[in-house]
Amino acid sequence: MNVRNEIMGLIHKHGKTLTEICKQISKKTNNGKFTQKSISAKFSQKTVRFDEIQLILKELGYRIEFVKDTP
Repeated sequence: MNVRNEIMGLIHKHGKTLTEICKQISKKTNNGKFTQKSISAKFSQKTVRFDEIQLILKELGYRIEFVKDTP
């Protein structure tokens, strides 16, 4: 699974851009470092953090849920 592609697919599904999402998150969290450029770099370097993914998903109305597989 490619996290970047999954996240970008959800963003586009909602008719938004990564820039728009990052601006909204930056404003809500008062974190000027949460930018499209920084998140894109983290996706490319595969260093994006779990909490950053959660913020993006929350902005889109999603959440991460862990479900145990049945044998």
